[in-house]
Amino acid sequence: MSDTKPSKPFSELRAVDASDVLNITEAIKQAEALHSIKNAPQRAGALEATTEDLIEWCHGAKVGDRYWTACEQARWLVAEARNTWDEWEGPKALRDLFVSRFGGDNRPERKVSDLPAEKPPLLCADCKDQGSVWSGVKWVVCKCDTGRDLPTILLEVMNGVKSINKPAPPLPTQEEIDRIKEQQRQNRERKKADEESP
Repeated sequence: MSDTKPSKPFSELRAVDASDVLNITEAIKQAEALHSIKNAPQRAGALEATTEDLIEWCHGAKVGDRYWTACEQARWLVAEARNTWDEWEGPKALRDLFVSRFGGDNRPERKVSDLPAEKPPLLCADCKDQGSVWSGVKWVVCKCDTGRDLPTILLEVMNGVKSINKPAPPLPTQEEIDRIKEQQRQNRERKKADEESP
């Protein structure tokens, strides 16, 4: 992860100005693509951490005469890492790669005159292209295309119903432990009997 943590937990990351924030569906998609790099972390929580980083870093930037949307920044970063790294170099190196292209201030002060004409318009005014809307009680799927693509587990995590991390398997009961021990004892006796027979 980056040196600075986002001010909100993963489940509460929402776009105030969605035109400059990477939507969460795209962030997850790009974070998953990084798993194709050799030795990229596959443990629980790695996807969440990388998704948080991409949302934190990608806010649109003007580089030279071109404006890069947050989505374009994330896609460039992931493609560049996948095309240039032989194996995973870590989140700091990923941040350094981002900074090498877009600079360290990933939230530049922008004026209306800096906004390019080709900046994409919002497709959904209800969710601001984030895929979910607040119903007053919980987050619900928006009726737009982004909402239809929103992973169900993400909505459950946002509402505190589920965790992205897989729960630990339940411990065996004492009866199961006793049964396994008895099977092991019988196997040892059988093996011993087989070794003693001529």
